[in-house]
Amino acid sequence: NTSLGQSDLMDENRQKPVILPAKAYSFDRNGAPSYSSELHIDVDPSALRYGTRLHEAMEAMDFKHPDFEGLAPYEKKAVEAFLSSEAAEGIAEADIYPEYGFVDEEGREGSIDLLLVFRDRIRIVDYKASDITKPEYEKQVRGYMDFASKLFGKPAEGYLYSLAKSQCRKL
Repeated sequence: NTSLGQSDLMDENRQKPVILPAKAYSFDRNGAPSYSSELHIDVDPSALRYGTRLHEAMEAMDFKHPDFEGLAPYEKKAVEAFLSSEAAEGIAEADIYPEYGFVDEEGREGSIDLLLVFRDRIRIVDYKASDITKPEYEKQVRGYMDFASKLFGKPAEGYLYSLAKSQCRKL
């Protein structure tokens, strides 16, 4: 079982949830994100650390020459599971752009967790800590796919990838 849990990161001293400022965002009819004023959300600090650490491990990893030195065991497990997933298939042949930031033609900003550019297509991978079933996630990735397809002039495919559950969902 490659599924990871927050207990892999948490220590004995559980903290109370905290309120963090976050940008409120929505998606237009094309799936592109738009950001508005700040909103406050309740966040479990251990869940936040867990998701952030996994995301950072994925962002920093050289997927063509993985080096697991310095990673916690659960981070190594997450990277290895990703590399064996459908979302990472053929990654050695792709140009790899982690955290690909962009501004679309309407001035909206976005950041694609992992952009893979193949000779004949584009692949978008959006990491989620756990749940990959939310409709807004699919809409977000479809917006990224449309943008990348126009930018690179190639068809795009998209994946939602759960870091904790080691599951991917092709859109």
